[in-house]
Amino acid sequence: MKRALAAAITALAMGLAPGPVASEVTIYTLGSVSCGAWTADRKASNLQSIADEYWVGGFLSGVNWSTGQRLGITVDGAGLYGYIDNYCASHPSRDMSNAAGALVNLLAKYGQ
Repeated sequence: MKRALAAAITALAMGLAPGPVASEVTIYTLGSVSCGAWTADRKASNLQSIADEYWVGGFLSGVNWSTGQRLGITVDGAGLYGYIDNYCASHPSRDMSNAAGALVNLLAKYGQ
């Protein structure tokens, strides 16, 4: 199960450009939640906001585990979640999997 999840996360991360890839892989829980929900949770500073952050951290960890990379190693949580905040503000109807995939692509591009 862990390997299947890791493979799904890797496939999603590698295939995410602008379009959604959710139909090609299985995303568990928050991946199908909209960026608008992320933004609302962050503004409310509620418990769901913390869960959202953990999901992003888990997504990034899954990519790192399955690829052997260390993406995000030079960026703190505020920087990672700040990127998601900005992405979601610009793309409120996109899913969290799109936002997390865009973050992975950016980190990979700059070797962070």
